[in-house]
Amino acid sequence: MSVRVNLKSKLFISGTLIMACVGLNAFKEFSVSDQEIARRKEIITKAYNFGFPLVLMEYSKKAMLTKTETKTNQFDHLSTFPDWKFRDVVRPNLDTFYSHAWLDLSNGPVVVTVPSTKRYYLIPALDAYTNVFSSVGTRTTGTKAQKFVYTGPNWSGKLPKGVKEIKCPTNMVWLLGRIEVQNQEDGETIVADIQDEIYIKPLKCNRKITYRSNSFSSEKYTAKEPPIDYVKQLSIEEFFTKMSYLMKLYPPAAADSVLIEELKEIDFEIGDGFSLGMFSDEEKEIYSNIPEEVQAQWDENLYGEQTKPWNLYIKDIGNYGINYEHRAYISAIGLGANLPEDAVYPMTTVDKNLEDLNGENNYVIHFSKNEIPSVNGFWSLTCYNNNDFLVHNELDRYAIGDRCHLKFNKDGSLDIYLQANKPSNYKSINWLPIPSDATFSLVLRMYWPKKEVFATDYKLPCVKKINSSNKVII
Repeated sequence: MSVRVNLKSKLFISGTLIMACVGLNAFKEFSVSDQEIARRKEIITKAYNFGFPLVLMEYSKKAMLTKTETKTNQFDHLSTFPDWKFRDVVRPNLDTFYSHAWLDLSNGPVVVTVPSTKRYYLIPALDAYTNVFSSVGTRTTGTKAQKFVYTGPNWSGKLPKGVKEIKCPTNMVWLLGRIEVQNQEDGETIVADIQDEIYIKPLKCNRKITYRSNSFSSEKYTAKEPPIDYVKQLSIEEFFTKMSYLMKLYPPAAADSVLIEELKEIDFEIGDGFSLGMFSDEEKEIYSNIPEEVQAQWDENLYGEQTKPWNLYIKDIGNYGINYEHRAYISAIGLGANLPEDAVYPMTTVDKNLEDLNGENNYVIHFSKNEIPSVNGFWSLTCYNNNDFLVHNELDRYAIGDRCHLKFNKDGSLDIYLQANKPSNYKSINWLPIPSDATFSLVLRMYWPKKEVFATDYKLPCVKKINSSNKVII
């Protein structure tokens, strides 16, 4: 026979023994050692990183469904590009139209139908913890018309012929489909028709369920702040309580068993909520600061000193295993990231001299003919302000890439100009507006990158500061 003694019981027993020692003149003030505090802080920090994507996914789902009045197991086809008012997720892309759906597989499988199309597309599936476990699309499943059945982790049964089963780790799944768009007109006349042929229905139902959203307009969003900000503001008790209930709905993977055992050391039980009540005031203060400390580390990773011209995120993206810290960081800076095979996201906040990019200056990126982004799909360069959202500008131009009518140099090279004010002459064709008098970041999206992008010696041209005559400043 064995008896489980939890943290509360240990504290009670320890206190009882100490009080008993008073009669023996051996009383010593009960205290937790620095080593024990450090151990608990380590566990809570690890757990916060583990749970952040899970809680963020839940609030993102609620925000998106509320905003669009869409239901689960129903596609929301977004038929326009986001603009500077868009606040649902940080660092949105302007290369594709989204067709996304939040699946609830607790009542059984659903069938997703995709049409035949020559247009590049992908529909990655993220579990409740933001791991991409499947990616339907041009690269993986081809461009023929197909049907895919998404089944929950505990479902078993017989499937009809002609469908492909995709087994899901959790009953909550986010399908974040993207279809290549040349421009807004192309999207409205061609891509929207493709979207209409992408739909969901329950496995044993012939009724087609679709929904189209006409705008990214933030006016329909009823929450007071974006989901990312809301989750960041949760106290450690609020956060862990929400996390505990979500872990019951969406059980962790077997690989997470070590963390689950460690959580017992802080008296965290799945589905039971969480309280700091059993800890001393000193410990409460220490543990309450953990969210702020973790988020500060994310900011340091993103906005801290950059030691090279570009950060190439080509490893451990999309599926993270037990690298909870990295998974949390990626969800915080770009929820819904693809697998590297589908897209890579080189990012920079500095120029050639590793100085912060700032709208007080003008810049250029010079791609030699051999440095044009190497992709099977397409590429784009997007500017974000210091809050990771799009930059308001007179042209409503937020990204630039190979689907724009760029002007190449005679030798096949390409110059992209980055400045707050419109350049003179033809250079405005290759102009990407940046914020004035403020820092900013750049993301180069490369869809279906070629194998050379994954080589250890792959490099991108630096962002270089230029003067009013467009001459590079050394």
